[in-house]
Amino acid sequence: AAKLRRFVAFCVDTMEESNGALSEFSMPPPHFNPTGWGPLADNIPERYKDLPYANFSKGDYIGRAADFVSVHRRRRGHSYAGNNDGKNADFQYRVDAKEDETFDLVDRTKARKQKFPARKNQAQTRRDRERRERERRERDRAGRPQVDRRHQQQPRRRGQKGRPRSYGGPGHRSWHRRSRIDRDPSVQVQASWELREEIDLSEMSKFVANEPRSEDLRWAGFLDKYNEAYDKIKVRTAKPLRKYTDRDFFYVSSTDDPVLGELVGAGEGEVFITDTILAHLVTCSRSVYPWDIVVHKTQNGLLLFDKRDGPFDLLTVSETAMAPPINDDPGNINSPERLAYEATMINQNFSQQVLAEDPALRKTMEFPHPFLDDDDEEDPTAVKTTPAAVAYRYRRFDLGEGRRMVVRCELHGYTTKRGTEQMMTTYALNEWDPKQANGVDFRQKLDTQPVAVLGTEMKNNSAKVARWSVQSVLAGADIMRLGFVARRSRSDPSSHVVLGTRLVRPREFAAQMQLSVQNIWGIVKMFVTLFSGVDEGKYVVMRDPNKATLRLYQVPLETFEESEEEEEDDDEDDD
Repeated sequence: AAKLRRFVAFCVDTMEESNGALSEFSMPPPHFNPTGWGPLADNIPERYKDLPYANFSKGDYIGRAADFVSVHRRRRGHSYAGNNDGKNADFQYRVDAKEDETFDLVDRTKARKQKFPARKNQAQTRRDRERRERERRERDRAGRPQVDRRHQQQPRRRGQKGRPRSYGGPGHRSWHRRSRIDRDPSVQVQASWELREEIDLSEMSKFVANEPRSEDLRWAGFLDKYNEAYDKIKVRTAKPLRKYTDRDFFYVSSTDDPVLGELVGAGEGEVFITDTILAHLVTCSRSVYPWDIVVHKTQNGLLLFDKRDGPFDLLTVSETAMAPPINDDPGNINSPERLAYEATMINQNFSQQVLAEDPALRKTMEFPHPFLDDDDEEDPTAVKTTPAAVAYRYRRFDLGEGRRMVVRCELHGYTTKRGTEQMMTTYALNEWDPKQANGVDFRQKLDTQPVAVLGTEMKNNSAKVARWSVQSVLAGADIMRLGFVARRSRSDPSSHVVLGTRLVRPREFAAQMQLSVQNIWGIVKMFVTLFSGVDEGKYVVMRDPNKATLRLYQVPLETFEESEEEEEDDDEDDD
């Protein structure tokens, strides 16, 4: 109460001193803005004229007093910061060119001296790793146990479930630790070769063209009917893969084909090629291993795509897998070269085993087999062999602009579905070691998860399976029959069993591999156009062994002629 009395007395004394006069407040005249918020342009005070102002519409919901960063967050289709039309340009960041020219940053600190020796380069590290790997295998072969305490598993502690984790042990491959594999080219580039063109393989997917019209020029050879008993084969009812040593399998190139030679002389086309060579060109972006193709351009503008005898005809194994076969030991049964021979042999035997051996069901074509040697039939001392059941279909495709391409295609059998004959191609996918190939064990997963097994093989052998699809599409096959073959024992590459088969449609299967028919013919037209613009001569198309690049070289006319003559002399000496 005493404090209240003193406060009232103070207020009364103050009012008496000021004679009851109160301070005055003058109200400024208001200005109405009919177009938006803020003052009008002619009513801005002098001290505020040069300052930026963010104008808003009366219909906007102002969520913050000032938005200097213009972050537009959206929730369920609504914007918290309004539309982009009301963005404040005055507050946006702008680069001052004059100020940026005067800016300079120079590192004037002294370079630190290296206290430790420089690390080995990547090539030296890879060579050391391969040397240690070879030494380890030699010790294993000699029968001496190898103990590496770094890779021994620690005993499991009490309460710990499952097996103890081990990182970096033998066989463990991490994506950031995998060393680069330097491969050798399929043929050595000579000093006389002239580089004419380089093509980036990543650009192949951009070429698109409509599928051209086709017509059959000639059918040769014969076909056997498919044995439908192989549709029901399972892992538990696996059948041994037979070896057809009495069958002849031909891998004749374009320039050695007598039928194509007749068609060239008759003027039936301007481009001549086989389905195998064309499939390599179309699927070149998926390949990893090096290869080469020889192209001849004649004086009258004809194009003949040829190949050299050798690894080109062999089937690759796990070419596109995350852990491909290692090249350091060619004598190993799981080296790329040995696996290629094994896969080719499996494919040959499987294509004949799934056919019914009934002469009454054989379908003979109009023309005989084009590659039979009459001299062997007349020689009584020669080993009697028969050609494999294959039909050769010579097709002509109209590429437009006066360019016609003749392709020799292959069909491996026929079947009857609902009273209609359907042409078929046959190929085999082989398992060599699922642990090393990062694949799926056929015996465990094929019956229960066939789609997963096929998907894994499509990933690990993308280039090979894509070539099969292209060959089937070019041949006009209605069905492509895939077989799953595994070794009887992982250490025996000469004995195999058939675990199952699967039927696919070539065009649908190619679409599943992201390989459209339009892209196939777009790449074909690109190569034909490319060689149509070069001069007469001999050319080599090479897939770079370590880069995703395709190179075109112009070579002398006598290139590869000496090696071919030596091979012919060796054959005559053997006879």
